[in-house]
Amino acid sequence: MGLSYNFDTDVTSSSSPTYLNLRANRTLCELYAQDMDALGTKIQINQEKLMNASTDMGNVSHIIPSFHGAFVIPAKDDVSAHNPAFAACAGTDGGHTAAVNCAKGMAMLALRVLIDEDIARRAKKDFEQDDE
Repeated sequence: MGLSYNFDTDVTSSSSPTYLNLRANRTLCELYAQDMDALGTKIQINQEKLMNASTDMGNVSHIIPSFHGAFVIPAKDDVSAHNPAFAACAGTDGGHTAAVNCAKGMAMLALRVLIDEDIARRAKKDFEQDDE
């Protein structure tokens, strides 16, 4: 705001929710799980228990059909995310392999959505039904 004073300009601001809830598209989630299975990784579509987390992916998921592909970084049970021990695990060959495998699954899903009109239609239908 101080900068606007120095340049004789007006500044307007508004506030909105920082992160909206994540609307995971069922069609995309199921197909991603199939693609990951083909790569030898089992993906859990539904969480066993609710999880508190934040991501700007939630905001995107309110605009277009989306999913949030997650993967496991091999780590000991006493290592939690967002700390140096977890970062060290992510930097291992196992962490790298998991990340590359996840990227392959996402790429496979993207190709399926782009080349198969039925998949794109199903994802759009799921998205529109979630709005109701």
